Amino acid sequence: MRADTWLAINKLYEQSKIKAIGVSNFNIMHLMQLSELKLIGPMVNQIEWHPYYYNDEMLQYCTENNIRLQAHSSFGGLSQNDTTLIKDPVVYNIARRYKAGEAQILLLWALQKGVAVIPKSNNPEHLRDNMQLNFRISEDDMMLLDDLGSKNRKYAWDPTAVA
Repeated sequence: MRADTWLAINKLYEQSKIKAIGVSNFNIMHLMQLSELKLIGPMVNQIEWHPYYYNDEMLQYCTENNIRLQAHSSFGGLSQNDTTLIKDPVVYNIARRYKAGEAQILLLWALQKGVAVIPKSNNPEHLRDNMQLNFRISEDDMMLLDDLGSKNRKYAWDPTAVA
């Protein structure tokens, strides 16, 4: 089924009916299955990515295979009214150090790792803040945020059981 779908998507791309092709929630096994088809591979893989849940092996695989990794759920479970990540003391303290918002810190953390972000907000002020990322997080603070990965907290659907 995945192979048939990808073949159809490739056909549309080759016919210039679509400009870019990508996938969502694919793990490395899924991406490797697509590469075995010897077709144009995905240009983007959109996955859950935030300091509580990230996969450096996936980032490396995507980088090596010219696939842009794009984060969803950058603020953790905020869309489900779960503020655990955005109110995490580590995130809060780093935000205070940079006189920035917690959301800005979470977005910049992903960007500095080479991961594209697509923050969602219905609030115009939050949208403006999300675009004000004109500073860098220090290596030490990046490591503090990375250490939050030990929580291994996933908020979105988990594709690992899909063969």
